[in-house]
Formats: sequence, C-alpha cells, structure tokens
Amino acid sequence: MKRKGGLQLEYLKKLSPKFVIIFLLSIIGVYIILAYNAHLLYKTTKEDIVRAGKVNALQTAQVFNEYLQTGIDAVNLVAYTIEDMEQNGRSKEFIKKYLVETSKQYATAISGNYNGIYGVIGGCYLDGTGWDPDKSYDPTQRMWYTMAKANKGKTTLIKPYKDAMTHELVMSVSKCLPDGDVIAMDMTLNTIRDINEGVYRRETGDNYFLIMDSNSEVIDIFGDYKRVGGIWENPDVIAKKVSKLRDKNNSNSFEISVDSKKYFVYVEKLQGQWYAVSVMDAKEMFVGLMHAQVFAGLLIAFFILVALIVFFNMNRRQVETEEMNLHLASIADIYSTMYVVNLKANRIAEVSKGKEDIGNLVTGKHNHADMLLQGMMEFYCDEEGKADMKEFVQFPNIISGLENTNTITKEFLNHNDCWCRGRFVVVERKDGKPSKVMWMIEKIDEERRQRDHLQYLSEIDRMTGILNRGSGEVKIRSILEKKTGGMFVLFDVDHFKSINDTYGHGVGDRVIVEIANAMKMMATGDDIVMRLGGDEFAAFVPELNEREEGKKRIEQFMERVRNIDIQEFDEKMIEVSIGVVFCSKGQSITFEELYKNANRCTYISKKQAGSIATFWD
Repeated sequence: MKRKGGLQLEYLKKLSPKFVIIFLLSIIGVYIILAYNAHLLYKTTKEDIVRAGKVNALQTAQVFNEYLQTGIDAVNLVAYTIEDMEQNGRSKEFIKKYLVETSKQYATAISGNYNGIYGVIGGCYLDGTGWDPDKSYDPTQRMWYTMAKANKGKTTLIKPYKDAMTHELVMSVSKCLPDGDVIAMDMTLNTIRDINEGVYRRETGDNYFLIMDSNSEVIDIFGDYKRVGGIWENPDVIAKKVSKLRDKNNSNSFEISVDSKKYFVYVEKLQGQWYAVSVMDAKEMFVGLMHAQVFAGLLIAFFILVALIVFFNMNRRQVETEEMNLHLASIADIYSTMYVVNLKANRIAEVSKGKEDIGNLVTGKHNHADMLLQGMMEFYCDEEGKADMKEFVQFPNIISGLENTNTITKEFLNHNDCWCRGRFVVVERKDGKPSKVMWMIEKIDEERRQRDHLQYLSEIDRMTGILNRGSGEVKIRSILEKKTGGMFVLFDVDHFKSINDTYGHGVGDRVIVEIANAMKMMATGDDIVMRLGGDEFAAFVPELNEREEGKKRIEQFMERVRNIDIQEFDEKMIEVSIGVVFCSKGQSITFEELYKNANRCTYISKKQAGSIATFWD
C-alpha cells in the first residue's frame, strides 16, 4: 500500500505546474460555464412559469369579459327597443309582452345563466319572467334601479346582491333610459363560480382569485369569502395595495408581500371598471425550480467531468426551450391546429395536430410550404370561401399583411360548415419583414353564430322585419363613400295619426307592416329598405342614376301601396307622400344632405292630395 501511494504521489510531483494550472483553470472554466447556463435555465424556466400564470389570468379575464359583455349587449339592445316603442306610443301590455318574449329568446339563444329582463317602465314594474312581487316590494329601492339612475344612461354593472325573486346571490346589468325608465337583467353567479372553482375553492396552496372595482373594493361573488382565511381576512386592504402598485409601476403584473409572504399578482381589466386579480404564492410557484437548482449545484460539485457532457445537452435543450417559449409567447389561446412556416426557406413544420382531417395533410417537416398551404385550404374550406382563403395564405399577402403588425386573421367556413379563424403570428423578423410565422386554426363556430344572431337582432326593426334606422344609415353611408351613385327615397303615410285615432293602433300597426312588405317586394339585389321610426320609411337603390327608371320604380311601389287591403278601411286607400333624390356617380354627398333634400320634396308632396312623389332637381 505504501508503494502504491508513493507511486501516486511521485506521479503528482512529476506533473508540471503549467499542466496543473491549465487543468484547474479548465475545471474552473467549465464550472463557470455550467453555472452560467444553469442561471440561464433558471431564468428561462422562471419566465415560463410566470408567463403560464399570466396566460391563465388573461384567459380567466377573457371568460369574465365575454360573460359580462353578453349581459351588457342584451340590456343595451332591449333598452334601445323599448325606447323606440315608447316613442311610438306602445302600451305597457305590449312592452311587457316584448319583455317576456325577449327573455325566452335570450334564455334559449344564450344560456340559463341569464335571468329574465325586467324594469320600471312608465312608473310600473314589468318583469319578463312573469314574476309578480308582493305589495311590499319597491323596485325603486333596489340596487339595480338606484345605481342605474345615478349613472344617468350608462350601462351599469351591479355588485352581487340577494335577488328578491330567487333569494339567490346574483349580479345585475341595468341602464336608465332618457325618460327615466330603468331596464335590467340578472346574471347568476354559477358560471363565475365554475370558472374559479379550481383556483379559489380547491387551491393546493396559497393561491387566490378576486374581482375588484375602480375604488379598490373587492366584489364578493361568493358571499362568504371572509371564511376562507389567508389574504381573505382583509381583502380590501390587499385590493388597495394592488391598485397602488399597479398605478405606481404602470404594469399589470408585479410582486407584493403579505404577512412576510411574497405573491405574484396579475391584473386584467374587465367590463364596467372592474378588474380580475390573480394572486399566486411565489414560493410555491418556484419550489420545484429551487430544488432543481440545489440538485444542479450538487451535480456540478461532485460530477464535474460528467457535467461537461451535460453542458452541451443543456445548451441544446435551452435553445429548444427558448424557441418553444417564443412560439408560446406568440399565442394567447388554444388552437386546434398549429404550424410553423419559414417564409424564407419555404418550409412548414407541424407544432400540434387537431382532431380534424387537416391534421393528416401536413405532418412533420416539409418543403414547399406555399403549395401545402394552398392544398390545405383547397381541402379544408367550403366552396364559397375557398378562393379568399387561398389568397389569404399566399406568401406575398402574408408578408405585406404582417408588415406593420404581428398578427393577421381571417374567418371562414370549413368543409363541415363550421366557422373557423385562421391566424398568422410573427415569430421572427429579418430586415423588418416577417421571416418565420405561426399558422393556427381556431374553431369559433359558437362565438360567430352567436355574434351574427345578436347583430341581426340589433339591425332589424322588430315590427316590420326590415332594417332599423341605425343599421340602414350605416349601410347607406358606406355606399355613399364609394361614390357609385343611386336613388334615395323618403316617405311617410298621410294622415297616419288620424288612422290610429279612428281605427286604433292595431290597424295602424298593420298599415306599417303592409307598407314594409311592399318595400321588401320591390327591393332587389343590394337595395336598402328601412324604417326610420313611426310611419317614416326610406330606401336607397345603388347605381340607379336614371330619372325615368327611378320614376318607373316609384310608380310601381305606389301601385302596390294602393293595392294594400285593410278590411277596416272599406274603400279608403293608403296614401303616401314621397321625396326622391338622385346622386350621380362620382358625386360627393352625405346622408344628411340626402335626407334634408328628400324631406323637402316630401313636404311638397304633402301639399297635394293622394299618393304623390316629388323629385329633387
């Protein structure tokens, strides 16, 4: 043993100081490199964890916003309709019937989480659910009424309170009309509770989710938060601290300390000056990361030679991790199908494959990305939208579309008649132009159809089925901007007030509906017909610039009006006073000018007996 130890000592003595220095410096260099890369891995992983928390908070806030926005849109639409009804002298019975029918429609079209529409109209409480409160119920003392009155015409979100009908905790959306009437809709808290069940009730650690208003007060969506403990012992103090740091840092993500504990906080803006706040225990978030760091230090200390090999693997994995983080940072939602497209190299690589048949078209990595995208759209899109989508995915259009933005989208119907949204997101730029993009397809069928349905409800006059004033004006203004010319027609029913007074509003309504039907029967192609309100109507025929052709169309319409058969009239015919204005191709004219000139013509027509049309010269 002595001999062997002596040989080893002798061998060490023979080592030159230069070699020892080089060896020690190599070990130190490798250690520094490994330590540096371990730090980079720690930083990248930490950013990944923080980003995941931020995305969760953002997605939760988006769900809240969609839920709240549905109620806001519904109340705005109903308020507009009731205001129009009151201006037209509708009875309370008629308005209540409308509330009942609309409540049923929303319950079917949206969800059961929205209770019926109700309000105080003309001094009377009308309820679309059919609820008949007892005499002690005073709606003017309820929060939905008083807060709507205080906000004077603004759509108002009401904090959760106990509903008088169901005795359950609900929140409301309400709005005060110009005449002082108030319309409201209740929203149950079931959806909000479901959203937060995993974060709020069954958290594995010290993690919380809360909603606060612009006054830094916590909105109690459960009614019993003070029993939970933790930061909920004094939530308003936490909310004020969050608001102060948000304003000070001008950021929606930061750290706070509560009872010597550090938390990561993410704040997202909601509807109605509310904020969604996600509070996560920083220690719990990074406990696994800290353990990994300690373990990595031990490996570096005891297995320095093996660490040289690990170093290269760590570098390779780090590059892959950073590249994946770059991809993940480019998206904020879950997509059914995702690809990375290299515009410079004309290559496409699959990131994730959905359940659709499209997933089998491109798997792995391939050249000729431009041709594969064209084939993808040829297979996946319906016939009507196929050409538009094939144009959308052409490389020159992708590059030009992303020149000044990081994302472009286009909605389309797929081969299964399902609405989808295609999205390109910039992953990498070279010389200011996108060189690598993410191509993603997202299913939005339910969202699109619900949006189209609500848009239809907002554009159509409920009594006649033709466009209302707001949507009709928008369409006419759009055509006028193109300067293609056309014929504008404005008219109203002669002696309509006398018809209502003599025969009743029911007969007057039938006159309005029959005239609207006559307009619809005369309309062709892109013609716009609309009811301006009461007995006033308007129409616009694009590109009709010939006076004689216009006269012919007007005479045909007046003949249809004369042929309207109202049984109560006996031999009396409906008469209208019409004003007609032409705008030539290339002419610059506003809707207000058209209306003003046509109204003057209508005034001239009214001075003559019978159905008369006056043309503006």
